[in-house]
Amino acid sequence: MTTGGREEVQERDDFIVSLNIDRTPDDICSAGQRRLVRELLAELRRVAEDPRYAGIVREVIDPVTGSARRRAPRTALLQARLAVEDYQLRRRREGRPLLMEETATQILLASASPEIEYYEFTKTEESRYGADWLWVWLDRSGVCFMMLVQAKTLKVNNGRWSLDLGYRSGKGKRRQMDLLLESAEVFGVPFSYVIYAGDRQYRATLECSSPHNDGHCRDRDRAGVSWLAGLSAHNVMTMLRPSEYAADALHRSMPLEDMLGTDKPLPPIIDLNRKVLPHEVRDLLSNPEGQAQTIARMVFGQVSTIRMGQFSAADTALMPLPEGSIVPELPRDRGHLPLPYLPHVFGGLRSSAPTFVQDVMAGRTPPSWVTERLAGIVIVPDSEPEVRHHPPQLPAPSLQLPPSTSANAAEEPRRVA
Repeated sequence: MTTGGREEVQERDDFIVSLNIDRTPDDICSAGQRRLVRELLAELRRVAEDPRYAGIVREVIDPVTGSARRRAPRTALLQARLAVEDYQLRRRREGRPLLMEETATQILLASASPEIEYYEFTKTEESRYGADWLWVWLDRSGVCFMMLVQAKTLKVNNGRWSLDLGYRSGKGKRRQMDLLLESAEVFGVPFSYVIYAGDRQYRATLECSSPHNDGHCRDRDRAGVSWLAGLSAHNVMTMLRPSEYAADALHRSMPLEDMLGTDKPLPPIIDLNRKVLPHEVRDLLSNPEGQAQTIARMVFGQVSTIRMGQFSAADTALMPLPEGSIVPELPRDRGHLPLPYLPHVFGGLRSSAPTFVQDVMAGRTPPSWVTERLAGIVIVPDSEPEVRHHPPQLPAPSLQLPPSTSANAAEEPRRVA
């Protein structure tokens, strides 16, 4: 098992500035010099939050306390997305083929580390089980939300865009999505997709017939690494032609970093089964508390919208949820979805992380039934209370910063003894 977050990793493109300026004797540093140094540190902090310099500045030492100021998890995801986009852009300019999903994921996770921890298992049987990674969104309280994530790349060939949601693998050539559904039921969590969609230049010829309130899909600045609920992708695959998968899936998706915060208010959710839901779930839909509940609400929002558009009577009979879920049972209603959508989504919201997740975080090898179904586990810690939807537009700093090489860090992950 390898790790991208538990061990201290020395990276060539990172640097730390540590100046305990307020503790310096007056005969060494004048008041004017102290002021200039404080201004320099303030500028460095601003640069650290500027996505144009992703991976260059990771943390700045506070001049008073001496403690490190780490990136917020959302900033880490934002900068990781830019690292993937930059690497893909360089490959296109060099005439090289697109990144494989596995490589893009390695770059994403390595660039988001150490704020977002990842643990890679030495062997994966993705072709057999369909899943890539289990993402765990962890609150300080211990509450967590988990979901399986499969990576897909938005591709274009002779002007035709594609997203291979119907990919078949393994000896039996089963659909990868069906394997994902089975793995989701084994873990008792929802499944989803991360879509590597490139930058705006790459998507310049993408056409989308859906209405656009926030700009056309091809023009969205932050869509390079986007997230889509698995049941929403399933709906795309069952309702549309393969030639329409790419545009519609990207249209429904959202930037991965926005799962950790946006300046837009959460949209209301009016679910078909709302009146029969337990108060814990109704409260969560109205006013989620903490990161885990907010992520669960986002996933449910995409799926609930699909169910509201299906004209079939609701099934209010109850079915049990996995041990440790926030409620013991929920309605088994599925409409035309492949499985009961309420237990599917909220089964991933647990009062504490399962034992196998705690094992991984403690450096212990999880059971074989976990390692044979996953490429690894990603731990997203509780985000900062204040995040920005759009990063500040800053003038180019006068500092001579080294070129980013963070993408290379993904190719040789470190091993845990």
